[in-house]
Amino acid sequence: MIKKIFRSLPFRLALALLVGISGGLVAGASVMQVVVTVQHLLSAVIMFTIPLIIIGFIAPSITQLGSNASRLLAIALLLASRQLRYGL
Repeated sequence: MIKKIFRSLPFRLALALLVGISGGLVAGASVMQVVVTVQHLLSAVIMFTIPLIIIGFIAPSITQLGSNASRLLAIALLLASRQLRYGL
């Protein structure tokens, strides 16, 4: 029973939250600057790759449609570039 509680997702999330808060309180300002920098870089990478992943799934489906496939693919590329450029 206790083993099941320790392996549950809510327990792990609560534990990670407590470890993160305590680590942030103990760590100095320089350590937190590194953490914020890494967070910003990873956020930029994720925001760059998500539109590419979406295009990777949508493009093969659009090409199988046949007629007007190029127009639909252009719309998908336009939306993905908008997401990439403006973060909308």
